[in-house]
Amino acid sequence: LGRVSELAKNCEERADEIVRRSSRMLDQTADGYRLRRLLSQADDVADALEGTAFMLTVVPPNIDKKSLSMLEELAELVNRSAREYVRCLEEARDLSHTATRVEIEKFLMTVDQLAELQHQVASAERIVRERLIRDAPDFRELHVASAIAQGLDQAAHTLARCGLIIRDYVL
Repeated sequence: LGRVSELAKNCEERADEIVRRSSRMLDQTADGYRLRRLLSQADDVADALEGTAFMLTVVPPNIDKKSLSMLEELAELVNRSAREYVRCLEEARDLSHTATRVEIEKFLMTVDQLAELQHQVASAERIVRERLIRDAPDFRELHVASAIAQGLDQAAHTLARCGLIIRDYVL
């Protein structure tokens, strides 16, 4: 897990650098504010995931198996959100001014799927928090697992927001 945390930290630092360089270039374009906002939000996703990866390194060795299983399910939903976000970017890239109605609807369904996944993550995160508050054997497990759940929720929420920014830009 230490290696994963270090990798996440390196990715987050690269994302920060991309945002800085891209923002300077976008300052020279008419539509730069939208893309700068998208870059900033995407960087927030990287920040949330980096913080979550760090918290994984301090998970108590005796964490409750059910809590761990619930966190894994939450992480899988966020993984699906990230894959949908990549799909959203690819579909937006491939749309042209002469896009068919079917292509536009496919893109919009991907944006909707991102929003749906965000709602699923939010619901799952509340269930994890409730279980932790009721059943966590100690404060350490409660704090670490809650922070992981919150970071995953924040990442999914921000990915969904990125999808809306892309939608508004494309349409």
